[in-house]
Amino acid sequence: MCTFPETYETQEEVQICYDKIVWSKQCDFAQSVLAYSKKLEFGMVGCDDLEHLKNERRVLKILNCYNTQDILNNTTVYNTLSYDTIKDLLNC
Repeated sequence: MCTFPETYETQEEVQICYDKIVWSKQCDFAQSVLAYSKKLEFGMVGCDDLEHLKNERRVLKILNCYNTQDILNNTTVYNTLSYDTIKDLLNC
């Protein structure tokens, strides 16, 4: 299991681990979408369910565009968002 990529020493390790974490979040999102569609099919959708899915999708778009070269040195050379912000998004 990967932890936050900052615990690794090489850029390759960081990239692989970050990709696994984001992929895991994408799998969780897919499960949430499936559950939402099942609720929609039976008319049991909550008021905030769709908005929650939209926000999750926005977070995944940001995470997929993030350049991991900023992680090792904790910089914002390749990204506009800091890694601390990305960690917050990973914990959503």
